[in-house]
Amino acid sequence: MIRVLVAEGHPASREDLRAVLALDREVQVVGETLDGRSTLELARKLHPDLLFVDGSVPGMGGLDAGALSSELPETGIVFLPPDPAPHEAWLGAPAGRVAKDATSDELLHAIRTAVSATATRQRFGWIPAAWRRPIEILLESGTIAEDQVDAALAEYCREESLADTFISGGLTTQRELTESLERARVAPLLSLSPYPELGAAIAPTEARLSSAHLVDPVDPIAARRLPIELGRSLGVVIIATSGEEGVVAMADPLDEGALAEAERRTQLRLFRVAAPVEHVQDALLRAWTGPGTRPVLAIPDPSLRSAAVFGAISAGLFAALAFALRAALAPQYLFSVLALCCGLFFFLYALKYYVTSAAVILLSLFGNPLSTLARRVTEHGESGGGNLAPDESNGADAARGAHKEGYRTLRGEPLDAIGSVVVSDPWLRMGELRLPAEQQPFVSVHVALYNEARVVDRLLAACTSFDYKSYEVIVVDDSTDETTALLERWKSSQVRVIHRSSRKGFKGGALQEALRRMNPRTEYVLIFDADFVPP
Repeated sequence: MIRVLVAEGHPASREDLRAVLALDREVQVVGETLDGRSTLELARKLHPDLLFVDGSVPGMGGLDAGALSSELPETGIVFLPPDPAPHEAWLGAPAGRVAKDATSDELLHAIRTAVSATATRQRFGWIPAAWRRPIEILLESGTIAEDQVDAALAEYCREESLADTFISGGLTTQRELTESLERARVAPLLSLSPYPELGAAIAPTEARLSSAHLVDPVDPIAARRLPIELGRSLGVVIIATSGEEGVVAMADPLDEGALAEAERRTQLRLFRVAAPVEHVQDALLRAWTGPGTRPVLAIPDPSLRSAAVFGAISAGLFAALAFALRAALAPQYLFSVLALCCGLFFFLYALKYYVTSAAVILLSLFGNPLSTLARRVTEHGESGGGNLAPDESNGADAARGAHKEGYRTLRGEPLDAIGSVVVSDPWLRMGELRLPAEQQPFVSVHVALYNEARVVDRLLAACTSFDYKSYEVIVVDDSTDETTALLERWKSSQVRVIHRSSRKGFKGGALQEALRRMNPRTEYVLIFDADFVPP
């Protein structure tokens, strides 16, 4: 039986909450309070399993919750914020959070999660305090199980960091561990990848991808204050300095030994942030191998190339036409020839759009066959080769190794470890501009819905069929029809569905809510609208 103490200042809301809690036979309300003072007194008297606090209760804040949690470690706390935005007074509180518009199932799940987390906290009470919350997050997300934590802690050696124990034991990856540390507010999570320098607020896609200047968030002078080998071994890089202070990005922000060594070698007071380990390694390499960085995708300026090609073709056609019609250039035919030339010019100008459309379709289907063929020839030449036989070519593709997750394109072709299609014919290869999986930026897809029952399934089928791994889908639903029920079957670890109790702000308000709830490591946001799906 879970004994719950409810702190709710509004009688109507208290009645609703009592009705929801009554749905679970294992939950028992042992007391109700109206303000912070009576809540603290009754909690010390009853020792409940869970304290459920509404954000509107006067006299109750994060400091009070922290003091109560220290005094009653066996009592879990769930905080109900008065609005979707983070409540400053509760940011540092050891309490779970549940949205004001949460469903009954979500509310009961939050209660059980908080009770389970409290039990886990007591069970692992001997662990260093900084590591307790990250372990709770890993357990809550299902990344690891409690028996795995027990096994890892049994092998834990005080001479190494707890992070090394979890990673070397295969319980989690460095990226998952870094994300859990950020969620536990140990250190903010940053991306150290260079980004294009935009000359205008809005620039075409090709201008961003082919930008001659990429802004590096890591100051190379600051990064060189630590030797590259030391930075690699510690998993740290200095990203900025000012006077006697600096900022250090750490793959394991809880590694006090690495922080102390970095401060000793640089003679700086360092403030830590978290960053994926591959970002740290890449930043060190960029800082020590030369100034600047290479563009992620090298695409030539399409406007200059198109103008040059079009000018050459036009000049050639004009010369050929003048030679073929040299007899018709007599004065009496001058206006007729001029009209013919003008018509031909406009025809060629219009033809450019058809050629461009055909080229885009071919590139999207087969990739860039010229660059693929050139790369193949270079590879064969470097290996001393010449042309490979078809079976040898297939063997070379197979040698690269299939993608570890077994990913395929929408057309069914298998992908290799770097995301390219495993086929021998260069005209059938696609994904030549695909980034390696470990460098793919995280994308958050936002969808705002209102009574879209006819298209919701097709819309989410499209949003979850990307040939890509690092993305999430956040659906903010204001519907009053069966759309709400249809969305339930789409809930998963990759698709989050948020139901709002009001249409405040309409679609703009819904998308703003999605921005507040998106993954903190998001680098790009895509917005899909139901109107692009035919009814």
